[in-house]
Amino acid sequence: MAKTNRSGRSAKASVILAKYDTFQKSAKTLLGEESGTQLLVELVRLSLDYLHATSEVVTLKSLVPFKQYFAFHHKAAPQRTSRPVNAGLFGH
Repeated sequence: MAKTNRSGRSAKASVILAKYDTFQKSAKTLLGEESGTQLLVELVRLSLDYLHATSEVVTLKSLVPFKQYFAFHHKAAPQRTSRPVNAGLFGH
């Protein structure tokens, strides 16, 4: 299990949240700028790395024709599962 800080968050989660906070605070000035694009790409990459390191992908049964869904199931906390993700939109 990953080490957590005082808030109960892992170090990786804290880095992601700090970058998100930076992006959120400066979104108006950074959008359209190269630095804003780089920050957003880094935020997405870190988030995906975190999801893949801490979760496993669970295929869900879809009642919607031609749509496939999955969820991220947290490895260390089995009761924690993400909302359904549309596989076609996620690129999975």
